[in-house]
Formats: sequence, C-alpha cells, structure tokens
Amino acid sequence: MDIRSIHFVPNLRCNLACSYCYVAAHHNASMPSLDNLKKVCLFLNSIDFMGLHIEGGEPFINKENVDCILETLKPTDETYFITNGMFLNEEYIKGCLAHGFRKFTISIDGTKSAHETHRGTGFDLIIENIKEIVKFDILTSISTVLSKESIQELVFLVDLLLPLGIQEFRLGDIVQVGRGAIRNESFILSEFDYKLLLGVLDTLINRRVKISLSLNPLRVPHFFEEGIEGLGFEIKKYGCSAAKSQFCIDGFGNIYPCYNILGIPSKEVINIFEHNITPETVLASIANSDIKKKCPYYSEENAHFYARYYPSRYC
Repeated sequence: MDIRSIHFVPNLRCNLACSYCYVAAHHNASMPSLDNLKKVCLFLNSIDFMGLHIEGGEPFINKENVDCILETLKPTDETYFITNGMFLNEEYIKGCLAHGFRKFTISIDGTKSAHETHRGTGFDLIIENIKEIVKFDILTSISTVLSKESIQELVFLVDLLLPLGIQEFRLGDIVQVGRGAIRNESFILSEFDYKLLLGVLDTLINRRVKISLSLNPLRVPHFFEEGIEGLGFEIKKYGCSAAKSQFCIDGFGNIYPCYNILGIPSKEVINIFEHNITPETVLASIANSDIKKKCPYYSEENAHFYARYYPSRYC
C-alpha cells in the first residue's frame, strides 16, 4: 500500500460546533490515555508515508496530548497541524518549533460575519493568534469552506491576512457526508455564486496569492471550468482515495479507511492494539477493506472523482 497521506485525529473533542462539520464536534468526547496516544505516535513512526494531517476535533485542546505528540511523533516535511487557531499561544508555537513541527493550516471561513455564522465564535482571537504565529518560522496556510457568505468576503479576508505574511489559501466546497450531507442553503452554490467566485479568484491571483481549490466537478457549472482555465488554473481530477492511498487513525488506535467516517461504530478497519498486530498487518487490512461497506456515505458521485484546481501563475 503506497500511502500518500494519513489523517491523525488525537481526539474528537472540540471547542466549536461548526454547522457543516462532517465529523461533528463532541464537546465531551472521550480523550485517549497518554499511553495509548504515545503508542499511536510510535506506530506512525514505524511506517512510510508522504503527508500527515494532525487534526480533530481540535488537536490543541488538551496540552498533555499536544506535549505527548510533539515529544514522540517524528514529523515529515509534509506534516501539518489543522486547527481552528483558537489555542495557538506562544507556548504551543515554541513547542512545535522545538520539535520540528513547522506547518499549520488554520480554518477561517471569511471575515467575522461569515466565519461566526457557521462557527459561532472566535474570529478576533484567531486573528490575534495569527499575528503571534507570523513572528516565528511557521508556514501557515488558511483553509476556507466555500459558502454564499464566505465567497463574498474572501477578498476582504485575504486583504486582512496578506499584510501579516499569509499567502497560501486553500478553498473548498463542503464535503457532503455526515452533518455536511444535511441540506444547508448556505453551501448549495448557485450559478451566481460560481460567477462571483470566478471574479474573486481573478482578483486573488492578481494579488499574487497562492491558491488551491477543491470542488466536486459534478456540481460545478460548465462555464466555471472554462472560466477557471482561462484564469490559468490547472485541473487535476482524482478518485476516492479511501483505503487506497490514505487512511485515518484516532488516539485510541482505531483505523478507518477515511476521515469522513471517523468515530462511527463498527466502521473501523482494525485497532493497532489488537494482539500480534504488526504495521504490515495493519496496512494489509486497510488495503483489503471494502469501502462500499465501510462508508455509509459512499456514492458514485463522491467515489468517482473530485477535482483540485491549481493556478499555474504565481503558484
């Protein structure tokens, strides 16, 4: 099994309850023991992979967990913390740097109005924390879920963050699984929204911003793909990679073929603490799992392909 990326979710506990979160925030979710968490980190150290996404829940919500990860896990060049940014104080930042963790992706969904519409709170605190992060040698990108509100505020968000040294923005539509599968008019983009998005992308490219855009091409109007190619974007389409080149592991040692089904009972493939389990056994079990049976959200639309759009200029 050639592993492109692993989603490592130390805990499902989160301080937010975002309206579209497909994992669903669990304010009282159980926390793994430090012994279990350390063993999971050592397991990850024993296998080869390209990218590691440390996420949640909120990965920085518990200091003991963070200290355990930093002291045990060996980061690669493509290891990222994906965070809502509300706990990123100077102590955490210095700890990450001391152990070789230098990449953060922070979730911000537009300026304050759009962000707090779907996340509830935190915008001002996140901006203040970003001002601290950029003082250090940390590579920081911004992840934004596209909604009717966030598209309208993207240029304002970029203009707010560019002077702080943030130049990479990752934009994507909602993943229609979990709570994200529930119909929410804010995330059902109309032709008008796609036309507006084209104009926004044109503006951002001319600001020399680094952009990646992930969209389901079955929901994208034909004129949008034509327009985005005219802006100099390259389009790469790919299929569902669950149990093929990626998997998810939580702090309890449970392995799932995909991050989107994390925490659903009976959907895990294997647990690394089972008797006589080796890394080779784990990878073989993942590769042989039937994603159609394991994923309750499986559909031909989601499984066939997604599309990622990269600007060839200024990228």
